[in-house]
Amino acid sequence: MEHIDVINKIIEAEHRALAVVGEAQAQRERLPDIVAEAVERLRGEYSARANSEIDTFRMAEDARADAAIDKINAEHAIKMNELEALFLSRRDAWAERVFKEATAF
Repeated sequence: MEHIDVINKIIEAEHRALAVVGEAQAQRERLPDIVAEAVERLRGEYSARANSEIDTFRMAEDARADAAIDKINAEHAIKMNELEALFLSRRDAWAERVFKEATAF
């Protein structure tokens, strides 16, 4: 191998080294943007996951509340039917008693 070939290979190696260094510097300069994008992507993923869990919890709580409301409404309906039956069974006696007390003076 002649000296010129060795010098050409050294120059070629230096050009490749400068290219690698240049690419490394370019990546270092882009690193804050890359990190910011990754952080924003992760923030979005975590936010979406949290919102999904909140929605799941909300639906479960709504279902539990609906069940409690249905139970209260059923108990209320039973009590109202009992009051209606009591009223109907004693209506005449109460009306007569009120009439007697009102006319007793």
